[in-house]
Amino acid sequence: MSAGVGWLFGGIAVNGELRLGVEGLALKESASDLRALEALYLRHAPFLLRVATRLLGSSEAAQDVVHEVFVTALRAGAMGQEPERWLYGVAKNLVRRHLRGESRRVRAHARMAEEDAARPAHEGPGDEVLERKRKAEQIRACIESLPIDQREVFVLYEIEGLEGAAIAALVEVPENTVWSRLRLARERFKDRWTQLARRDEAGPTVGATARRGGR
Repeated sequence: MSAGVGWLFGGIAVNGELRLGVEGLALKESASDLRALEALYLRHAPFLLRVATRLLGSSEAAQDVVHEVFVTALRAGAMGQEPERWLYGVAKNLVRRHLRGESRRVRAHARMAEEDAARPAHEGPGDEVLERKRKAEQIRACIESLPIDQREVFVLYEIEGLEGAAIAALVEVPENTVWSRLRLARERFKDRWTQLARRDEAGPTVGATARRGGR
């Protein structure tokens, strides 16, 4: 077993087959089934992980989502003629569930990103690194501020580079809906970016200054 499925499952060979323990379930899968699953993992997991990371703003949470996607695939057995679409649909539902449960965490993260963006850079040899980090935090905060439907299309088009028709097939909406969501997402992203940039120019907020002064 290669690193792909090895990362996902822990198993031992028994009479030429592999017995897997997945989240407390006693599952028995043939070697050919596991090879097929591994091929799907190697082909689709990197894309799913990138998109989930962008949608959730957390690589750890994204890894959990991708893990659960392939556990679900193992349970389901069949995914129809379009496995990429099926896997993405499972991932999207898991992301939405995670966001519903973690909405407060997302809002808190966005607030922290705003405060970080408002802090003036200090003179020193690490200024360029700090500036790149600050910009990355701003971008992440802008993406996280988008409604999930718009965020999904924005990530797939602007970051993953998918065409409108491909996004429509994955998301299962008309292509015109994709372009409409992308337009709204770009507008919201631009507005949020401008807002953060203005706060950056204005300097730290009174609340942030008071908190730092009290430390």
